[in-house]
Amino acid sequence: MKKSLLILFAIIFAINLNTQAESFSAIYNGKTIYYNITSSTYPRTVEVTFRGSFYDSYPYEYSGTVSIPDSVQYSGNYYKVTSIGDYAFYDCYGLTSITIPNSVTSIGGGAFAICPSLTSITIPNSVISIGSGAFYNCTGLTSITIPNSITVIGDYAFQNCSNLDTVYFNAVNCSSMGSYTYPVFQGCNNLSVVLISDSVTNIPSDAFRYCSGLTSITIGNSVTSIGGSAFNGCSGLTSITIGNSVTSIGGGAFNGCSGLTSITIPNSVTSIGDEAFNDCTSLDTVFFNAINCKHMGYLERSVFTGCINFSTLIFGDGLLYIPKYAFSNCIGLTSVKIPNSVIVIKYRAFKGCTGLMSIIIPNSVIEIEYSAFEDCTSLTSITIPKSVNSISNSAFSGCSGLTSITIPNSITSIGISAFRRCSGLTSITIPNSVISIGDYAFKGCSGLTSITIPNSVTSIGYSAFANCSGLTSITIPNSVTSIGDGAFANCSGLTSITIPNSVTSIGDGAFSGCSGLTSINIPNSVTSIGHEAFSNCSGLTSINIPNSVTSIGREAFNYCHGLESITCKRSTPPKIWSSSFYAVRKNIPLRVPNVAAYKKAPYWSSFTKIIPYTSK
Repeated sequence: MKKSLLILFAIIFAINLNTQAESFSAIYNGKTIYYNITSSTYPRTVEVTFRGSFYDSYPYEYSGTVSIPDSVQYSGNYYKVTSIGDYAFYDCYGLTSITIPNSVTSIGGGAFAICPSLTSITIPNSVISIGSGAFYNCTGLTSITIPNSITVIGDYAFQNCSNLDTVYFNAVNCSSMGSYTYPVFQGCNNLSVVLISDSVTNIPSDAFRYCSGLTSITIGNSVTSIGGSAFNGCSGLTSITIGNSVTSIGGGAFNGCSGLTSITIPNSVTSIGDEAFNDCTSLDTVFFNAINCKHMGYLERSVFTGCINFSTLIFGDGLLYIPKYAFSNCIGLTSVKIPNSVIVIKYRAFKGCTGLMSIIIPNSVIEIEYSAFEDCTSLTSITIPKSVNSISNSAFSGCSGLTSITIPNSITSIGISAFRRCSGLTSITIPNSVISIGDYAFKGCSGLTSITIPNSVTSIGYSAFANCSGLTSITIPNSVTSIGDGAFANCSGLTSITIPNSVTSIGDGAFSGCSGLTSINIPNSVTSIGHEAFSNCSGLTSINIPNSVTSIGREAFNYCHGLESITCKRSTPPKIWSSSFYAVRKNIPLRVPNVAAYKKAPYWSSFTKIIPYTSK
């Protein structure tokens, strides 16, 4: 085991052993201490080192109580002792205590590793860095104080200090503390108390990662940031108090704290990182008081991912925004009451909350951003307050359990995919205030049987009602000037539709796949029929093309094999493609005002029964 560890240290620190050999030795308080000269010019400095050229040659060189002087004389010169070198006391089984002078600024890697008899050590306030594995496997240590001068602590500095019970953390400006792979206190399974000084402003990333024995922690009001994964894997942590000065909680800060049952996010917090509370499987209640929080994780790595028991969300007063991604994928949430102070529900705030059955949105809310409630499959009804003037893109997309929704007269636009895949909706009333229905707005609302589009609407977007297979009738008002591509595609339940005189173009695939459509009235205002506009409308028996139409797109009536007659009222044959009437029988009557012109016109001439049309 010792040899494996030795090799591990050697690889990580990559020490040049020749330069680590002692330069000289001197006796202090009856102990011979070995030094390596680090600077031979004024101010002359040395570091405490091991004897010989290899740090494991004399494992018992230092034993009992060792006191290190702040300076030492050699060859007529005084040298200041500024550091304890790498592996200086490595494997000193008999070392019980050590005194480090205030002249020392650094403790090297592995300096006290495998000193099992070391029961106490005082690190002076002069020390700014503790090297990797510095106290590795010091099983006799029961407590340690990290002084306020410390700025860096290396990988697994106190790893496997199995009897370490208490850590006094006073490091005011510590910016680096171990790593995600090699946490400082990994294997310190008895560490149950961490006392954070009132002067500490930052808890570094990975600081107490895997301290499974910690049961509670209080983060004082001086702390402004909690680093990423700072308490990751602290499975025994049952309570934590976050001070009111904390502005940021890093990604994965409390990841895997499976013992936590509740958490209060103070009003000072403005940012919460990815998966900050990921897999806090016992977390039941969140008190969210962060009135200015604008960032909370990401969709795929949301703050509460894996918190399967999170069912109660309590908002504090004064909250202005529900942050983006804030509670996305919190599948245990069943009901939410948003406070009256909230003005914006940010995008994807509740996306994927599949257990959410009810939510109260107050009149203070002026904006619901895109995908705010997307895929909330258990949501059955919702009332949008009058303070909101638009329904954003995908706001309720995928809410398959939604059976009713109240849209107020304040709404002027329904965004792209706003109610897409809301298959439980059977009817919806669009108020007169709405002027546009966005692309895919109701696509896939297969349960929708009827809808009234008000006279205020001027445009119906791309695939707005596509795949609404239950829709049997629809009235398009005179205000509409264009029917977008695929607007009613695959509405197989539609039997008839009236297109008003205001419409000038029928988009590509607008009624494609409407197999139940038996008749359609195309008004004189229409100048073009788009590609695949009525493709696969197999129920159509006749079609009346007005004299205003100048072009008919590719596959416009493709596979309309139920057609028994076609009437085209334009004297000059409209431009068509070879596929415009693909799979339509060419021996059906084609009634036209100018038979000779049609018999010569490209692709019209393929019809074998072109007969005169006379207006009645």
